[in-house]
Amino acid sequence: MSASIISKTVKESQNYISPITMLVILPALFLGGTGLHELTTKHFLIPIFNIFALFKELIYGVIDYQNIFLTASSLIVSIAIFFAVSRILFLKDKWVLN
Repeated sequence: MSASIISKTVKESQNYISPITMLVILPALFLGGTGLHELTTKHFLIPIFNIFALFKELIYGVIDYQNIFLTASSLIVSIAIFFAVSRILFLKDKWVLN
């Protein structure tokens, strides 16, 4: 949403979205070589990365409520920060009315 507010054209928006897409793909690649018992608390505190770590646990049938809580809480905090930044950008006329 923030990338589309900042950009002036669709092509420019695609240029802004490409690195964001890579941020989503890279954690899955990094977790590919990590075993289920090698996951630590830090894996569940890093936004986006924690979703893949939680999915990896759930696919193997491991249900750990502490890891689910850590994932949910870190995602809620990061979503609140992203919405606050988007709201600040949306309220400025120079970003909305280009």
